[in-house]
Amino acid sequence: MEPVRFIVAGLGSWGPRWAKLISEEAGVELAAVVEPLDDRRNAVAESLGLTASQAQSDFDIALRDIEADAVLVVTPPQTHLDLASRAFAAGKPVLMEKPMASTLEDARAIVDAADVAGQLLVVSQNYRYRPPMVTLKAALERGDIGPVVAIGGNCQEDMRLFYEATNFRYLMKHPYIIDMTIHHWDLLRYLTGQDVKRVHAQSWRIPDSPYQHDPACAILLEMADGVPVHYEGCGATHRPRTSWSAWWDFTGEKGRLWTDGGVDEPHSDIVHRKLYGQDEEVLPYEPAAPYDTIGSLRAFVSAIQGGPLPAHTGRDNLKSLAVVMASVASVERGEPVEVGEFLG
Repeated sequence: MEPVRFIVAGLGSWGPRWAKLISEEAGVELAAVVEPLDDRRNAVAESLGLTASQAQSDFDIALRDIEADAVLVVTPPQTHLDLASRAFAAGKPVLMEKPMASTLEDARAIVDAADVAGQLLVVSQNYRYRPPMVTLKAALERGDIGPVVAIGGNCQEDMRLFYEATNFRYLMKHPYIIDMTIHHWDLLRYLTGQDVKRVHAQSWRIPDSPYQHDPACAILLEMADGVPVHYEGCGATHRPRTSWSAWWDFTGEKGRLWTDGGVDEPHSDIVHRKLYGQDEEVLPYEPAAPYDTIGSLRAFVSAIQGGPLPAHTGRDNLKSLAVVMASVASVERGEPVEVGEFLG
């Protein structure tokens, strides 16, 4: 089978990593990169040995002139609708970095554009492919701790360690909720098999951080089956850092499952199980992709080649993004918000 050839659009924080991964992964091929900024484009082209024609500054020219089978969009969320629409019009399926869009209206428009063009749209919810999360889901599906009674989640990170001072996230409204909780709400849906019904969110400033808007939050959620979730998150924390996947705590009728560890390496989170009256144990990892983005990439490529659709298609991802937007609305209104309001 011929390799799937990708155009990678966007070479900011994550684009170069995706481009390198695609250039090294079996079954795929890096056809071209697109980036309007010369220094970024030239640096990636040099590092990966790309020719001048493979390092484009204009997306439309790349779509027209480059022989490619798919497009990977790794640009700021507010640009996703425009780039995806142009890719679909050119007959290309799209794998897109999260969040799918900065507004639910744009996200719906992207999904509709994919449907009209008859093209595949997948959002790279890569956290689903991390071995600890795969292991945690398997334990929950087995019923190790019985029916779940309550869930806790905590993600403490300091983006100043990773992003330059001019990064667009520092200017975003609701930066943590929009940029990070999409991962964790999608993980909640993946781990529990349930959608989120209601959220009640608050957020606040971190005065010594570069964020112009609130990078910290506390959010109560109610799942469709009534299970409560207490979640805390911060992108400029002064507390000890957690895993990027968040540390999860599931309380069940028969015991508890929880994760910790994995700071700076979320593929090494530790999954604990303690049944009431028995000793605590650490669960061995279930089989998983060698790296989370590889898992996401492989699922997309398999679908292009006639395999099953990934669970995280654009249409399904609207349900995760709706929780993000409901969280934003709850902060702004100062009251609980029904997620169904944002699902149309």
